[in-house]
Amino acid sequence: MTSAIKKVIAVILLILLFFFIFGVIPAAIGLGPGGVIPALIFFGLAGFIWKKMTKKEEDDDNKKDNDSLQSDYRLDSRTDLRKDFIQTPETPHNDDDQSVNTDNNQKTHTENIEPIIKATEELPSKKLNVNSLDDIAKLMKRGHIFLEATEWQKAKDIFNEILEIDPENAYAYIGLLCADLKVTNEMYLTNKKVLLEIQPNFIIATRFADVEYRKKLNDLAYRNQFFMNDINIKNKKRLKIFILLPIVICIFLFFLRFPGCFGWGILTPSDDKTSPGIITNWSVRDNQLSIVTKDSTYVQLSYVNWTNPTDTYQGWTAGEAVVNHTYFLPVDFEIATRYEMKLSVFNKNDTSIYQDTTFIFSSTPTSFSHLKVHFLNVQQGDAILIQSPDGQNMMIDGGYGRRGTRDWQGGGVPIALNYLIENNVTYLDYIIESHRHLDHWGGLDDIENSGFITTGQYISNSQTQGYQRGSRLMLGSDVRIDFYNIGFPPNYSGNNINNTSIVLKATHGDVRFLFAGDIYGEVQTNMYSEGFDLSVNVLKVPNHGASSNGSSDERFLIETLGDTFAQIAILSFGLNNTYNHPREMQRFKDFFTYGTNEARDKHTAGSKYSDDCGHIVVYSDGKMVFVWTER
Repeated sequence: MTSAIKKVIAVILLILLFFFIFGVIPAAIGLGPGGVIPALIFFGLAGFIWKKMTKKEEDDDNKKDNDSLQSDYRLDSRTDLRKDFIQTPETPHNDDDQSVNTDNNQKTHTENIEPIIKATEELPSKKLNVNSLDDIAKLMKRGHIFLEATEWQKAKDIFNEILEIDPENAYAYIGLLCADLKVTNEMYLTNKKVLLEIQPNFIIATRFADVEYRKKLNDLAYRNQFFMNDINIKNKKRLKIFILLPIVICIFLFFLRFPGCFGWGILTPSDDKTSPGIITNWSVRDNQLSIVTKDSTYVQLSYVNWTNPTDTYQGWTAGEAVVNHTYFLPVDFEIATRYEMKLSVFNKNDTSIYQDTTFIFSSTPTSFSHLKVHFLNVQQGDAILIQSPDGQNMMIDGGYGRRGTRDWQGGGVPIALNYLIENNVTYLDYIIESHRHLDHWGGLDDIENSGFITTGQYISNSQTQGYQRGSRLMLGSDVRIDFYNIGFPPNYSGNNINNTSIVLKATHGDVRFLFAGDIYGEVQTNMYSEGFDLSVNVLKVPNHGASSNGSSDERFLIETLGDTFAQIAILSFGLNNTYNHPREMQRFKDFFTYGTNEARDKHTAGSKYSDDCGHIVVYSDGKMVFVWTER
């Protein structure tokens, strides 16, 4: 096996070890695959520090070895000749002093060598007519001059020329070795990170060297062996630290987060407003979150699936503040899945007083039937699927469907129909056509004529099925649907079809929704005057976020979302639509607002706005409202 293949295998093994330590282990103990990202930073810093440490140690070792070599290492006659050759005219040569001060004189050597090289290059380009040992010595001096000048290839050419004349010249083989390893002097061979005794040129040189020179070569090999052993020892120590340190960190983090595995959690105060001691106990058992607080409180939470970070939920208390909280969490219950939850508890009377805690829990195969409200991303238009806990389905509008040929209309794709099929919906108990605009009824026509889905009652302005303002129906046994508008409101003199929108309020325990169609300010004002209870947790913003004709003005937003802890607004609109919906996004800055696509005016919506969410699913267990987004 070649050294290159060995290096490739070593790199592969190192990568596998890296992902095991920072991927598999953290995921297994609940830290998640996100541990790979800080691991990259850690490895980068560690590699940089290691390189610096290694460089410093090598510099120290080189200096120590050079000092030792300069004190007791005697160069052969070739070095003496070379020293004669590179002396400056002003510096007399002392034959007794045979040491080479390379640390302090390297620059001087190079400066002195340059004119000599120039002079030697002026010699005839043809090979010298070698007929004596003196001529070989001159070539040898010339080769060593090129070594000193770091002209490696020229040095090789000279030494190869010598070997053509004298194939058993040990000094030439060492010169070649110096050029190959890029060292300016043979005494520096000891500090190269290669084993000299296995280098071919070194082996041949040892074979042809005389007794005295062989002794010097053996001394070089011994010093090199000592140097390599020292490096191996240091590398083994560094490797142990490099491997053990991340393992120790993982163990530390495991014990830091270990209580979360049992639902105990870890208090992590977020800022100076945090008031420790509000929470007295909390746990997650069979996907049920239980919290006990000292005073009446509201709860806000978010939790993320460690194996799928896009699977993230946010939740808010829907009803009144209480001391004992119990909520059923929407999770992936088919397989045990690990989640990390951030839990925030707010004082009822002063929400600036709160306590945060973060902990880890695992889902169990225990299902709970939530109310699910799907706000489909059908581009420009509305499409809402409501699924009651006991399995009844209502569809409100369907977008353009196949009739929307432009991209912002859905590109002619029956998005609503496809979504129902993908989610195994085969029967709709109710279909609500809010009003007769194509971006609302077009997709409903796809569904009715698909042959895949059967339907019950179809309710529209032209087919009221006996429903009118103030009417009520039950979707299953737990979800109440109230009609707040159907057709033009009383005493309305206009003729805008948007104001015929069927407006529905859905109630599931403490959780309330308002589906407002495309109504304008006139219908909003009429609902105020008739005393309809508009206070909800989730508002489907009318007319795709338009601001004209009093739609979703400040009063309407306060009437609907201003009197509840969970304040959620849903904006359904098409990307780059020609209406420039939604507009005046600053209206929503106080609410948790979710847009199905990217809004042009998103920079004014504030920090609570979530842009380009795709499909949005809102869950209710009757006490808390949870929001999940496709992206």
